[in-house]
Amino acid sequence: MYMRGKFFVFLLLSVMLLSGCQRVLQTPADEFPQYDWQSEQENGSVVTLDFDDGRCTFAIEGDTISSIISGVCFVTDDKLVICDEDNGQNYTFGYHLFGDRVELSYNGSVITLKKAE
Repeated sequence: MYMRGKFFVFLLLSVMLLSGCQRVLQTPADEFPQYDWQSEQENGSVVTLDFDDGRCTFAIEGDTISSIISGVCFVTDDKLVICDEDNGQNYTFGYHLFGDRVELSYNGSVITLKKAE
């Protein structure tokens, strides 16, 4: 009986140790909104994409342009949807993560942003 108890304790500890060693893989939908993103363009304008608690703001600021899309956002593994409350429109962006940069696409245009420092 004593050996049987030791075996069950050993088995229980083994299962606990093995389950604690499992690595949780993040999907792009998990990783993408954990960071803010930015890029300075050749024309001097600055593009930013900021996430904050289920909301996001996409902004382009420059000498000749200023545009902001802001609102509740939804992220899948390859799409970002921003529901802009100011104009009542939804904007759907495609994206691909590449480590510390992301390629964001909208209506055939692609822009590369880097993780904000």
